[in-house]
Amino acid sequence: MRRAAVGAMGQLMLAPELAEFRGEQAQWMQRLAHHPTSATAADRAAAALTLGNWGIAPQAFLADPDPSVRAAAALAPALDPDPRALAEIRRALADPGTADDWFTEHLPQLDGKLRFGLVKALLRRTRDFEEILPEALAVAQMTNTYTVDADWGPLLKRAFPERHTPGRLLTTAQRRFLSAIVDNDECWSGVANPLLWFRDAGLPYNREFLRTLVSAT
Repeated sequence: MRRAAVGAMGQLMLAPELAEFRGEQAQWMQRLAHHPTSATAADRAAAALTLGNWGIAPQAFLADPDPSVRAAAALAPALDPDPRALAEIRRALADPGTADDWFTEHLPQLDGKLRFGLVKALLRRTRDFEEILPEALAVAQMTNTYTVDADWGPLLKRAFPERHTPGRLLTTAQRRFLSAIVDNDECWSGVANPLLWFRDAGLPYNREFLRTLVSAT
């Protein structure tokens, strides 16, 4: 019931004409962070996500005893400068499959799987692919063709900020990431979703070609 109320309020208060009332509602939701036993982890995560969607930094939720709540709070763009938020994103993406299963019921404040938001926040807060290679590999090993637009496609774009050209050697990070994608059968299930991402990277959507490419460097 509390989660549903937070979700409804979160959408309602996004209306510009109601922005002046967000502060009072935000105070109520932030109190949940200081009394974690008074609400479930999903309720606290919903509150943290709602605050983030309002442009409010849910800093208190970064200290929550539950990792799912800390990860939800860490998604807030207002926390982009906070190294604690980036650390929580990295922790959650160490095992993205587990992170996706933290909430038995989907939270309406999330756009799809939790890992989608985690990847988006990770890319927003970092610049070089090498620094996010562990998280990229963790995603590459469990993802699939159907979610390329939300997880491994943007990671591929970060890995290849410039289009690959024939004869150019891959970096170690590029080779390891492509190898993980090549080895994941779920990334080659026959749908065309990844085609555009590979084309933008200057690579063919051809598993055997890529297998040869990563083996030759």
